[in-house]
Amino acid sequence: MKKIVAFMLVAVMLVAMAGCGGNSSGVDVNLVVDDVISPMAVYSLAAAVAQDPDGYSGKTVQAEGALLEDATSATGYYIEVADNTGCCYQNFAFRMKDKKTELPEANTIILIKGTFKAETAPSGAKVLVIEADSLENREYLYQ
Repeated sequence: MKKIVAFMLVAVMLVAMAGCGGNSSGVDVNLVVDDVISPMAVYSLAAAVAQDPDGYSGKTVQAEGALLEDATSATGYYIEVADNTGCCYQNFAFRMKDKKTELPEANTIILIKGTFKAETAPSGAKVLVIEADSLENREYLYQ
């Protein structure tokens, strides 16, 4: 069963990465649903980053998802990248490089772009962090 799941994950990632070929925007990891990349492919790629955070360290990441607040997280804020079924999601803590950037309300859909890195929490757990250069307010999630 594990081999089948691993094979499917690799297949989805290859399709997702094929859709990213020739990207002139300087994005190494695209976690944004569009005409080429499905929500499940985006989630699969986000899960791959979570499984091998050191392998993605220093890569430019673009992610779209819900802005959520968590006082216990490394940065106080995170972005939730979810699949299309609503059952699976991957959280990425983020901090703005420009500390003066005003963040929208929690539960707003945002698009961030920045450098990915894995930090180690005091507990020893890996924390997935995007050091964001830009943030775009997309829409309010719960209206």
